[in-house]
Amino acid sequence: MSQTSGAPALERLFSLFLLFKTHPSILFELEKKVDALEAQLGRNSQRFRSSIAGHSVEELEQKMRHNSALVDMFVYGTEGEKKLLAGVVIKSANGNIDYRVVEFGGMDKIEGSIQEYREIIQDEFADEDELLDIGQSAYDILWAPVADLIGEINYVYIVPDGLTNVVPYNALINPEENYLIEEMELHFLTSSSDILSEKESATSGDFVIFAGPDYDSSEIIDQFRAENESKKRASVMSLGIRGAGNGLRGLSFSPLPGAEEEGKVISNQVMVRGELPKLYLGNSAKEQALLEKVLQPDVLHIATHGFFLEADETLRKRILKMQRSMEIQIPPPGDNPLLRSGLAFAGINKNAAFLGEVDSINDGVLTAMEVLSLDLFGTKLVVLSACETGLGEIHEGEGIYGLRRSFQEAGVGEIVSSLWEVSDAGTKALMTIFYQLLVEGYPAREALRKAQIDLMRSPEWGYPYVWSAFTVFGQGSGERILN
Repeated sequence: MSQTSGAPALERLFSLFLLFKTHPSILFELEKKVDALEAQLGRNSQRFRSSIAGHSVEELEQKMRHNSALVDMFVYGTEGEKKLLAGVVIKSANGNIDYRVVEFGGMDKIEGSIQEYREIIQDEFADEDELLDIGQSAYDILWAPVADLIGEINYVYIVPDGLTNVVPYNALINPEENYLIEEMELHFLTSSSDILSEKESATSGDFVIFAGPDYDSSEIIDQFRAENESKKRASVMSLGIRGAGNGLRGLSFSPLPGAEEEGKVISNQVMVRGELPKLYLGNSAKEQALLEKVLQPDVLHIATHGFFLEADETLRKRILKMQRSMEIQIPPPGDNPLLRSGLAFAGINKNAAFLGEVDSINDGVLTAMEVLSLDLFGTKLVVLSACETGLGEIHEGEGIYGLRRSFQEAGVGEIVSSLWEVSDAGTKALMTIFYQLLVEGYPAREALRKAQIDLMRSPEWGYPYVWSAFTVFGQGSGERILN
């Protein structure tokens, strides 16, 4: 090799050497900048201060109820050999603390049991004996190891991981043929640190209800056509963000008369206490109203259709191909679960074919990504009275990325969401009892549990498909929601 041809190589080696030598100092300076930015952000954001607050195990022990247990689950291992275990903290009636570990076994068997029980619960023609057998089998796999450890304790904080995030725990059936909800109060958390989270309570005091949107409203699309007749379609970036093609553009929803009636009933129940809720029904139940008019309410109730779409690999590849010549690259919709889960608002059926062109603030689709822009910090309760609002993309060790997670990140204390497609009439029955109990002063978690037990014992709605679909996730202060 000539001296001339070797010079550039030597220069590159020397540059790499200098970079290696200065790497620690560069990292140190960057960390200082990060710390400074976090400090500035913390001074200006209550939500951020809350999210980065440090906690200790001793604080967790103190904050737990007496005579309770914390079951923090964890999926570990390599693909094909994953297992589930749980760290368990037991706090006795006199305040003594005991730490244990529960090993549930391989995830293949666990996931099979979860899927089988979810399927039979949602099958309206399922045989009762078969439901009993599968429900008891799921109990043996998913709960018996915990029950053997905690004994007589009947209040359990539970942090699911992996597919256990979608287990209808309350509907598991014990050896005495009773549902778990009858013997145990379960407090579902996204993280064990949620027990320590302190949500600010400085809200507007509003009670806001969106119910039974008019999905066929043409108001928005008519305005769009009038204003954009000669304009070209939106850019590739807008189409990508809004899930063009096979994703959100294929959405269509049937009316929910029970949802509108649910909103009216709840409004009347709340007004009995002298509160005047803000009620958005039919054509007024617009996405824009939520995004622009709702600010830190005490309670937000949304009765509509929910959805979670699987990743569209065809769309993902097409968007990536179209991006090759673009200066700005965007994440393909198939990669972001927060763009594939959402709630339907007024006009969605008419607007769906034009998503990416119609103003996204009022196109009738509120994605989980857009929920993050809502100012709900301090909001005590959000009720997502809709199908599959508790679903999303499961990331082991991190929870579910979907609507529930987005509302939590937006600052909400507790979120009521559903594990599957729910019955319109059955949901109305459950929510009517639930809000009556809230009006009477019950905290949200206790109110939902009592409402579910009441519904379970009714001749019409006693099937677990109806009463066990909803769960409450979140820290929750245990205080009354309606003052």
